[in-house]
Parts: sequence; C-alpha cells; structure tokens
Amino acid sequence: MASNDDLWQPVEPQGLALAIVVTGTIFIALTTVVVAMRSWVRFRMKNAGVDDLAMIAGYV
Repeated sequence: MASNDDLWQPVEPQGLALAIVVTGTIFIALTTVVVAMRSWVRFRMKNAGVDDLAMIAGYV
C-alpha cells in the first residue's frame, strides 16, 4: 500500500502563478511591517483608538 508521501507531489508555481505568489508575499510582508509600526506608535503614545483595534483585528 502506498504511503501519503507517494501520493502527494508538490507543484512548483511557474509563470503567472509564480508572479501571484511573489506579489502576495511582498504585500503580506509590507502589511505586517506597516500594521506593526502603526500599532506600536499609537499604543506607545497612548493614542490608540477603535480604528487601530479594527486594523489589528482585520490583519489577524
């Protein structure tokens, strides 16, 4: 009987699929930095509001 490792083969993205994966990864990284920096500044200044909490909830 074949194991699950033999049945599942990963697919390497090529062409447009690769571009979509790279673009998504870049935007996720940028979003993480922006949300973290804004949250840190707003909480450090003790000026966090509902919009900041909504931003964090939306990010999660």
